[in-house]
Amino acid sequence: MRIFFLLVVAAVTLNADEGWREQGILFLDHSPAARMRDLPVRAVKMAPGFWADRMRVNADSSVPTMLKELEDHGIVNNFRRLSGRSTQAAHEGPVYTDSDVYKWIEGAAFVLQSGDRPELRATIDKLIDDILAAQEPSGYLNTYYQGDKAALRFTEMHRSHELYCLGHLLQAAIAYYRATGDRKLLDGGIKFVNYLIADFGPTKRPLLT
Repeated sequence: MRIFFLLVVAAVTLNADEGWREQGILFLDHSPAARMRDLPVRAVKMAPGFWADRMRVNADSSVPTMLKELEDHGIVNNFRRLSGRSTQAAHEGPVYTDSDVYKWIEGAAFVLQSGDRPELRATIDKLIDDILAAQEPSGYLNTYYQGDKAALRFTEMHRSHELYCLGHLLQAAIAYYRATGDRKLLDGGIKFVNYLIADFGPTKRPLLT
């Protein structure tokens, strides 16, 4: 039950609330094998040149363009429709599309770690609000398996990407927390993890079939 073990570790580790500005991409504080410590992204400054130009293009063009694509193809509205914030009739895109939104948040959060961008943060905040509005009181969050497909949850593990999407939700939440100190997406991810821990495990329902 390696996946279950990782979820338990995530639930414990993500409750740590100290020194978010000093945390790097990896969290190695409790690793007995680590011999080096990584730096926070905000501690690295690029001099003018190739990489500084690439970072500027990513922040100014790639990040907003990718969000527009997610909006135009109904992927963001998959969340909004569940809370009544969109009139979109059905889920759009493949089963794993929630992860694309989470990947965008993670990338945008790394941009925030590299410099202050109030407009980008406001955009991420609004998107996070839309995501969390779709989360069920139980903690479950996957727009494909909410609504008319709820009975199929964790019954199609060969294709469902439910744990895959959760993994990207946690990565996005950690990146955003380390960029801003804001726990709202992090707490939403922990709520989903706690939902799994309550119902799945070695002496409970198997998470993988």
